[in-house]
Amino acid sequence: MPKVWIIAPADAEDVDQFPKIWAYQRGNGFIAIGWDMGDSSSLSRSEVMSKFIDYADEYGWNPRERHQYAKFWLDIKKHDLIIARQGRKRIVGIGKVMGQAYFERHKFLERSGKPGDPLTSLIRVDWQFTQEYDFSDTVFSILTVSQPRKRWPQIRKVLSEFYGITIP
Repeated sequence: MPKVWIIAPADAEDVDQFPKIWAYQRGNGFIAIGWDMGDSSSLSRSEVMSKFIDYADEYGWNPRERHQYAKFWLDIKKHDLIIARQGRKRIVGIGKVMGQAYFERHKFLERSGKPGDPLTSLIRVDWQFTQEYDFSDTVFSILTVSQPRKRWPQIRKVLSEFYGITIP
């Protein structure tokens, strides 16, 4: 059975950049996350975790974030469902995963024109719904990559009633 993943395609607090970054990802059929460590597609979970720790020390990243990075590269599978979120209360898109994660540095540079942009880990997504939905309460974790847990009944109800998606 396909899994449901919640991913923040950009920093929601960057109100000038979020709409541009999300429009680019949506329009080009992918979702991206940061922590630029190159191509991790051929690595095992333990290798991904070790690599992240090495980079975390160098770049000052929080080592706890390695689990999110590993989930993006190793756990999200073709046909899973992605809920793209902005902040902790808004859905901006829903789509079906079309393949495994891949690394592509030029894609984000093309969007931003700025060297050093970190969103280089990508997954192809068929964005089936791009109407936004705002919850009245916080329903999403602050994590960049997560699965619905505590607020799953609220999210599932919106998926069914607003988007017409039924998930058991």
